[in-house]
Amino acid sequence: MAEELLDSFVPWIRWVLAARVGRTPAEIERIIEPREQRNMSTLIERARRWGEEERAQARLEGRREGMAEGRHEGMAEGRLEGRAEGRAKGRAEGRLEGERALLRHLVARRFGKETLDRLAALLEAPANGVHFAEIVNAAVECDTDEAFVARVTEMATH
Repeated sequence: MAEELLDSFVPWIRWVLAARVGRTPAEIERIIEPREQRNMSTLIERARRWGEEERAQARLEGRREGMAEGRHEGMAEGRLEGRAEGRAKGRAEGRLEGERALLRHLVARRFGKETLDRLAALLEAPANGVHFAEIVNAAVECDTDEAFVARVTEMATH
């Protein structure tokens, strides 16, 4: 490619020089030394490198744009996943709070506020894998507040 460009470029330069200085292209050819032709080759080679560098820069910019776009898409996807996760967590926390409120209401209604106060910590966060359903069953099945307190306390310790 460089040789083809040189073969086209040198005659054009000779013609331009001849027209500018008022000489014939043949006279110009005798004036231009091989060293000047080498300089032309160097100029052509430099122009070729500029083109390669420009294409490499364009590829690099394309990669950067792609990475930026990928980051943007990833962030958007992460936000969507985060929202979905947040909604699920919020629903779970809402259900848990609803269960706690229902359990407090049931215990206070069935056995009185004093029993509710005595078991408040266990009713808020049942320990050792005791589920709210087990405590609700105990509240329904026990006839006295003492039986209920004993059963819930036993559930928490086992």
